[in-house]
Amino acid sequence: MPIVGMGESAHAQAASQSGGIPSRGYAADALNSPLKPYSFTRRNLRADDVLIDIQWAGICHSDIHTLNGDWGPLAYQMVPGHEIIGRVSAVGSSVFRFKVGD
Repeated sequence: MPIVGMGESAHAQAASQSGGIPSRGYAADALNSPLKPYSFTRRNLRADDVLIDIQWAGICHSDIHTLNGDWGPLAYQMVPGHEIIGRVSAVGSSVFRFKVGD
C-alpha cells in the first residue's frame, strides 16, 4: 500500500532517497482493533519493482479473516487490502512492461 496522496514527482524523488519511501495507509494495531491512519517507510525500489500511487483500495473477505486472526497469529501493524487501483509512479531499472503514468 504504498503511498497515498503523493504526486508522481514526489514518488520518483522518494524512490531515489536512501532512507526509504514515506508511505501512508490504514492499519490495525491489534486483534479486533479498528483501522486507523498509519505512516510507515517502505524500502527503496529495487531493479524489478514497480511503485504505484494507490488511489483506491478494497478490503475483501480474506482481508477480514486475516484481521480477525482466523488464519493464525498476526504481526502488527497490519495494512490490509490488496485490490487496488492506482498509477505507476516509478519503475526499477529492469522493468520494461510498465512505465510511469500507466
